[in-house]
Amino acid sequence: MAQTFPYTLISCPCSDASTRALTSKRISRDVDVDQQIQDSEDTFDPRHPRSAFSLFPPEHLLYCEECHEIKCPRCVLEEIASIYCPDCLFESSKGMVRADGGRCPRNCVHCPLCTSQMITTSIGDPKNGPFILNCNYCMWNTLEVGIKFDKGTGIRTQLSEIAISRGELPKPIPTSRSTEDPMRKSSLSRPPFTASEHTRETDPKQEEPPKQLPDPTIRYSALKQFYKDQITESSSMESGFSTSALDMAFSSPSSVARIMNLYINKENAIKKAPQKATIMREAQTASEGLAFTAPPTTSSLPDYSDTTTLSQRDYQNPSFIGHPDASALKELRPIPTLMRSKRSKRCAVCKHILTRPEVKVSSARYRIKLIALAYIPFITIKTLPVSGGLPPPGPDGSDIVLSAGKPIQFIMTLRNPLFENVNVSLGSPSVTPGKHGHRVTILCPQFQIGKNSDAWDDALNNPPNRGMVNPAGGEQIAGKLYDQGRNWASVVLEIIPASIVRMQGEQLDEDEDVIEVPIRVRLEWQVTDEETGIERRRRDKRLDEEDADDGKRELSYWMVVAIGRVAC
Repeated sequence: MAQTFPYTLISCPCSDASTRALTSKRISRDVDVDQQIQDSEDTFDPRHPRSAFSLFPPEHLLYCEECHEIKCPRCVLEEIASIYCPDCLFESSKGMVRADGGRCPRNCVHCPLCTSQMITTSIGDPKNGPFILNCNYCMWNTLEVGIKFDKGTGIRTQLSEIAISRGELPKPIPTSRSTEDPMRKSSLSRPPFTASEHTRETDPKQEEPPKQLPDPTIRYSALKQFYKDQITESSSMESGFSTSALDMAFSSPSSVARIMNLYINKENAIKKAPQKATIMREAQTASEGLAFTAPPTTSSLPDYSDTTTLSQRDYQNPSFIGHPDASALKELRPIPTLMRSKRSKRCAVCKHILTRPEVKVSSARYRIKLIALAYIPFITIKTLPVSGGLPPPGPDGSDIVLSAGKPIQFIMTLRNPLFENVNVSLGSPSVTPGKHGHRVTILCPQFQIGKNSDAWDDALNNPPNRGMVNPAGGEQIAGKLYDQGRNWASVVLEIIPASIVRMQGEQLDEDEDVIEVPIRVRLEWQVTDEETGIERRRRDKRLDEEDADDGKRELSYWMVVAIGRVAC
């Protein structure tokens, strides 16, 4: 992994099948049921291929106050709060963004070479122009491709008009077709061709080459419409339908009934006299989508230094805005800025709001942001300071190399962010799952962490020496904490790495030598009456005894702690 050792990852409960049994409308569930489910749970295997999709850094997780569970990116629903341009901060509606192709409709344009923001510069009168776009990073400007603007505003509209006038972008084609156009009529409505007429009409010496459409998308649409009309008319003539039914859709009830009749009445279909198959003609004009490709010549090929790169051509997408088929730098076009969006997140189960950004586009603050680190302990791990210490880190300066078979102890510190005391239970297998089993021991698996109160309140309410005296004296004693403070506690985690034996020339799998310890974390705390108002609601008799919130909160999840690598 690319992360620096040691690091921690948390498994989202949505990947655990037992969470469906733990889900209940009651906030405080039956402890006996939870204990039975916990006993039947399998040990989390961080080496399993499926585990890679459920492990997330603690900073990427959210917490739902209604479900009382951790939420990963797969457990939330995103809603678009606002859409804006990151350059000019212009906010736009969804309908306008859809019509503009998701790009800024104003004057925000990026350079096609270095993708930096371009500015509008006048090369004549500062008021009357003409104007150009200039990049201050690579010093590219639109004069190199022969583009000038009459006005300093409405750059996006002027770019589209220039591209259409040059033939780089197609003109909008009307959706309705005229019935008087002879080139759009099917050959079935005409008399059959004779051999002499066919030779005379298709002779290239007697007619001019067809006009080509500039854009492949328009040619494809014309070809698709042409052959769809041909198939429709051919099917109608073979089935005995009149020419007035030529616009009948393929999914109409008549078409479906006709197709099903071929499979149901097989005997009648065999007895029916075979009809002469109708010959469909090919596209012959540019309006029908026909286009000829001229072979490239040596003189038309640009110099290698003037050719575009793959990233530059990819930045020209989509085709109705840029020119993704550009082979030379002179064919590139400035690209309008891509719009951004602010999104709010909801819980997929209870639809509770988890994050909601500010309405102002210029503000980066959040109105609501329920991150998981505000409800679960923040964990840090460091090596125990002993004589000799650990071997030096690896060549990259980040890997901790552990010797096989030698016990090594680490200090795991848990910091409580809540304003209530939290009871913590840590459980880990004695031998880690996987190909190489490393022995793990937590000296103090159950303990309590103090609430995250103000330091001055703690000093006034408690004696001077309370909370500063270490009950264990900084020693590694089983069943006692290594160190403890106002809202944090430290426990000792002992690891005995297993030896990794490999044959000569044998290669290890990816991260096979990494020590990953799965730890089951269970948190229990009591919400104060001032926050929940339980006593007041019980006095008013607004809740029944069985549905009342007793203020107990429980949360359990799997955590993976990566210590380092085993020397092999």
